[in-house]
Amino acid sequence: MQDFYPFGHQITVAKTSHDGSVIVGYDQTDQVAFRWSSSDGVTLLGTLGGALSAAYGVSADGKVVVGLADTAGFGQRAFRWTKEGGMVSLGTLGGDSSHAYAVNGDGSVVVGRSTASDGRSQAFIWKASTGMRVLGNLDVTSATSVAQGISDDGTVVIGQRQAGMSWEGFRWTEAGAFQYYIQSFIPYGMSADGSVLVGTTPNGAARWTASSGVTLLGTLGGSMSGGSDISNDGSIIVGRSQDSSGQDRAYYWTAAKGMVNLGTLGGDGSSANGISGDGRFIVGDSSLANGMARGFWMLTP
Repeated sequence: MQDFYPFGHQITVAKTSHDGSVIVGYDQTDQVAFRWSSSDGVTLLGTLGGALSAAYGVSADGKVVVGLADTAGFGQRAFRWTKEGGMVSLGTLGGDSSHAYAVNGDGSVVVGRSTASDGRSQAFIWKASTGMRVLGNLDVTSATSVAQGISDDGTVVIGQRQAGMSWEGFRWTEAGAFQYYIQSFIPYGMSADGSVLVGTTPNGAARWTASSGVTLLGTLGGSMSGGSDISNDGSIIVGRSQDSSGQDRAYYWTAAKGMVNLGTLGGDGSSANGISGDGRFIVGDSSLANGMARGFWMLTP
């Protein structure tokens, strides 16, 4: 595990591109989204006229970044950033705020959540040809829903919706032929084709497929764990888990090795938030010995 950001800033690392050459996240010191690349170094992405922004997703080639940014007026807006066009607002579903959480492989499809004119927060899908719209035939009678991930080709979307007093995960397809509501499982990442999901249950991190259902991944000795991201082929999962002393630790998981502790940068806690599509690089956050929060990157062991 290596300290990622060499400027002494406290940061949150969100995701990385397919080959690990681009990393995005949030600079807590300057309170803005950042994009780092092996060729360009760190680029602060600015805002939409307000005080802060944060990046949550990046396309496979690293050229498109999505997230949220303050506007000059009231509310926040989902944004799509490119080097050529800068930060562009994606609008809302009629309400006063929106957040973008993921983008497909070529950067053409974005998903997230937005408030509607009636104040409810709804999952959205955005394309340049259609703009922002409510996610397909997702049941919009629920009070709240959010889209948190999208497949490489942009045809499969995952997220969660409120169902009564509880939450449940969903897997939605553009064709509408397969739509699963997965009780007690909230997905946060999926394989490139959308067939393998990773997320969290009340009993810890889990992996889901249509054939096997939800499979728990265990912990590092503590009581809780969660899954954050997964490689393109679905074979490597990353997240965080409590160890036997109750401290959070970044981990990676494979069927052969189970859950493996990745340690920290010298502090009390760490979390693995993303893995490159090819499975070679892991990124996340860790505390230093002085308590400062820093990003990390590492080669998958």
